Amino acid sequence: IIISTISNTITNETLRARFLDGLVPENILGEQNGKSQFQAVDDNPTNEFLVGLNYMHSGLHKAAVKYFRKAAEQGNAEAQHYLGREYYYGTGVTNDVNEAMKWFSKAADQGLSTAQFKLGIIHNNSLSGIPIDYAKAVKWFRMAAEQGLADAQLALGFHYANGYGVPKDWAE
Repeated sequence: IIISTISNTITNETLRARFLDGLVPENILGEQNGKSQFQAVDDNPTNEFLVGLNYMHSGLHKAAVKYFRKAAEQGNAEAQHYLGREYYYGTGVTNDVNEAMKWFSKAADQGLSTAQFKLGIIHNNSLSGIPIDYAKAVKWFRMAAEQGLADAQLALGFHYANGYGVPKDWAE
């Protein structure tokens, strides 16, 4: 069954919320060889993202990447973030932190707090092979924190408490 059919009766925001909450409408899903199969019929980036999300949650990361990429290239910030995650973790594609940063940056520039936070994490440690840059980490943590992302608020507070990338400031 096709996602577009449903989006006529359920708003994209409601549909997105149901997918993200794991409450996937029955009539979107199909079953083939014991694996969930999804299909989008148009080039609507929201639909493409949702299809990718379902493939990802089904463990079919290569298929997820295909749909995330289609939506990401059309400017969907969430798809850009999830495509970045696939590259960062090496699921569905070969691990490539620079490619991950490219997609995280596109999403972060659109104001997506989770992508901003991820860029902060990358600049905050050397595990990814990117040199540590606390000032850049603080920049991204602050952007995400100002949008209310609790993990970013905690990270930003930690940096102020310890003077990483900013002067020590317990009040801040």
